[in-house]
Amino acid sequence: MGARVNIIGLAFWLAVLGAGTAFAQNTANADNDGKTVIGEQERRMEQVYVNAPEIFVYGTGFTPADVQSGAGYLSQDKLELVAVSEFSESAEGICYYVLLDISGSIPNAYFQKIKEGIQNLQDCLGEKDKLVLCTFGEDVVLAADGSQTPEALMTVLEGLKNKDQKTLLFEGIDRVAALSEQKKMQDCRRSVLVVISDGEDIAVGKKLAQEAQSTLKEKGIPAYAFCIKDTATANINNFGEFARTSGGYLVTFTPAEGSQMLCELAANLQNDICIEYRASSNIVTNKEESFSLKFADDSVLTKAVMNVRWIPDMIPPSLISGKVIGDQQIHLKFSEPMTGLDGAANYQVIFEGKTIGVTGVSFDKENSDGVTLSLAEPVRNGTYEIIGTNITDCSMEKNPLTGSLKVKIEDALPGQSETSPESTPPEPLLSDSPPPFDYVGVLFLVFAAIVALTIVILVKIRKKPAAEKEAVKPPAEIPLQAAGKRLDVAISMDQMQPQRAVWEIRKNLIVGRSSACDVSFDDVELSRQHFCLSLEDGNLYIADLKSLNGTAVNGSQLQEKKRLDPGAMIEAGSMKIIVRW
Repeated sequence: MGARVNIIGLAFWLAVLGAGTAFAQNTANADNDGKTVIGEQERRMEQVYVNAPEIFVYGTGFTPADVQSGAGYLSQDKLELVAVSEFSESAEGICYYVLLDISGSIPNAYFQKIKEGIQNLQDCLGEKDKLVLCTFGEDVVLAADGSQTPEALMTVLEGLKNKDQKTLLFEGIDRVAALSEQKKMQDCRRSVLVVISDGEDIAVGKKLAQEAQSTLKEKGIPAYAFCIKDTATANINNFGEFARTSGGYLVTFTPAEGSQMLCELAANLQNDICIEYRASSNIVTNKEESFSLKFADDSVLTKAVMNVRWIPDMIPPSLISGKVIGDQQIHLKFSEPMTGLDGAANYQVIFEGKTIGVTGVSFDKENSDGVTLSLAEPVRNGTYEIIGTNITDCSMEKNPLTGSLKVKIEDALPGQSETSPESTPPEPLLSDSPPPFDYVGVLFLVFAAIVALTIVILVKIRKKPAAEKEAVKPPAEIPLQAAGKRLDVAISMDQMQPQRAVWEIRKNLIVGRSSACDVSFDDVELSRQHFCLSLEDGNLYIADLKSLNGTAVNGSQLQEKKRLDPGAMIEAGSMKIIVRW
């Protein structure tokens, strides 16, 4: 009987163990607030910064190839992948908001090493990195604003004492997170909060942990908690949970480790993967949404983000092309997705001074940058002028459609006539007397010569082999998209209203001040030949042509040839040029 009970018990525990294993395997593919464990490797999203239409993601435990084979989503909307690389390869900097506990509960041996660690972080920063130092205890104080020299920071640190009697930990986190939004550093899109404390908070009537967490989420900032080991276990656990929820993590340290731990954090952040996505518009919902990063192995990372920031769209939309696609239909292409396309009354079509009625409108709701107009009469060869009203782009600003488009039709469909059906051919002119004999003779000789020449040419062509006859056929017209690109550019200069233009590039396109360039501008700050756009394997590249004032792309000075992505902003001379295709 006892043996039987033992067998039953063994079976029970094997079942429990099997269920636990299955649960662990399922958990590897489950969402876990920005963290998924795959085998021995932990995938984590540390930070998601939404500034519509731009979305930047920073994480670890995966590779650029993992990202390229997967997909990013904001709520249910799939995002366009713009770029992915190690953070160290990007042109970005990091702004470190260091929040230091100066209460008396921090032992002096720790405090001195912590100050050394902050100074070491200042010394190991990159060219575009910044360090903002705040202290908290009885109050929250801005001690260094990020513009300080290493020598100035040393003076500040020497004056700090760990003597305060209170520890307003979460009040300090909340206020520094809000400060990060007010003090956006140039070249530092990425901001992180570094909190050094014993994890103790004795605030009464002040910000609680949940409120501080909400502020971090709104600002898109992770918190990295550095907690002294000589403190209560409950403080360490609560402090760690807070950091992990924000996207950061907890480090406990001894006095000896205090001088190097911040530089180790900086090195880890440089090894993160940086992903840039682009949404279809800059429209925000002003509420919390879920960002998801899905991988090819079906694992998913998710993180709650606040969709509240956007980049103003100051470029008005325009009509950029039109073509005949049917007996009575013209397809129009806009510079970007639009709203208000469905009303026939929103379009005015003019042909040779006469208004042509629009009887129908059709467009793809999933790709609303084009529309097809059905006209009240057949399309004829000539120039149509098309004007749109009550049509706006898909943006927070709802920029209205500007200008008109002139469409020159030279390939009207067979059976269409440039003249009206009622018109008749003109009567031949009659003459009372025949032309003089000499003219008739000359015309006869010319005609006979043409006939003879035609016969000779036909005989020669018949003698040529079939392959040679094929070779003399004129080449078929090559569509522009197969041989080059049509670039839709928006050009602004000296704070003037942006102007749109279309540049066609097949191989190289040189821009500068000289009239010999493919595109020239009367701008004294441009060099004669300033920069060159080139098309290679379907990709568009830009290179500075050793210009005097240099060329920048998305705020970064060009040092070598760089691949452009749609929507890139080129700065040259006094101009800003946004390029799309």
